[in-house]
Amino acid sequence: MLLRKISKGLYEVIDDHNNNYRVEDSHRPEPEYNIPDSLESEERWCIFEQEKGEWVFLDANETLKDSLGVIETWAAASELGT
Repeated sequence: MLLRKISKGLYEVIDDHNNNYRVEDSHRPEPEYNIPDSLESEERWCIFEQEKGEWVFLDANETLKDSLGVIETWAAASELGT
């Protein structure tokens, strides 16, 4: 997995299958992506995936580490299907 900091609270993540994600801190003053209003207070870090040119919300987690773990789990799960 590759992790690149775009700016404070915004990261690009590329998993082992070259899937591209963005992980954003929902507490950023000017969020880059459309963060859902329905997040729980502990769901701070949001995961987005590009779909047909748009960044789509997938999941939210308490920490950046948790979000990276979720992405890693998704990558491992996709290996089971091959």
